[in-house]
Amino acid sequence: MNLGQLRSQVQDLGYGSDTAAQQTDFINAAYREIHSSLRWPFLEAVSLNAQATVPTQQAYTPPMTNWRNIDAVRIAQPNIANFIAIEYMDPQSLFDMSWVNPTETATPRYWTMYASQIWFFPIPDDIYEISYFYCIEPPDLGSVNGDADVPLIPLAYQDVLVSGAVCRQAFRQRDWIGLELWTAKYAQDLVRLKEEYLVRQRQSSSEVKRSGYWNTQINYPLTSTGF
Repeated sequence: MNLGQLRSQVQDLGYGSDTAAQQTDFINAAYREIHSSLRWPFLEAVSLNAQATVPTQQAYTPPMTNWRNIDAVRIAQPNIANFIAIEYMDPQSLFDMSWVNPTETATPRYWTMYASQIWFFPIPDDIYEISYFYCIEPPDLGSVNGDADVPLIPLAYQDVLVSGAVCRQAFRQRDWIGLELWTAKYAQDLVRLKEEYLVRQRQSSSEVKRSGYWNTQINYPLTSTGF
């Protein structure tokens, strides 16, 4: 459903007295609450060979304008088919190593995120192509193509935006019975969404992997488009 259709559903449920702008605000409030709460699989994105390192430059600003969280970073030498193994390290540990060896240059072995930049250690000694695996920050519905904007939430679960918006409108109108009923419906819709998208395969046969940063890196083909 697009924004216009979502708004029509809100109106059909008896909450059509608010203006279209107010209805859109309530839909977007629910949308932001949902997509900002977890690292949903439908927000995952990959930007292969997004930028190149510069010899002796340690920090890089990701070029994507829609990223919220960087989950993994890969580097590769130009025209080479495989990624180079590189591990995430917490910022303090990486900076501690940098301060001990401030001029060390080589193929980077570690990366971290600090002050919205990606930092490498050792400092790159050559040109490497950087690829990013990340979660995006969706724009508000209506801010790109007006009523034609479609939420990134899969179609089967987009009713959660309707129930989330109606909760807010019921509160605004002091409809306490409606608020109670629609709050329960909103919670139920969220449970359905979480059950579908948060139960996913994350382990090998011998080791259960934790979600988030990848701490055990291996070489992956540059043609890989997912985890």
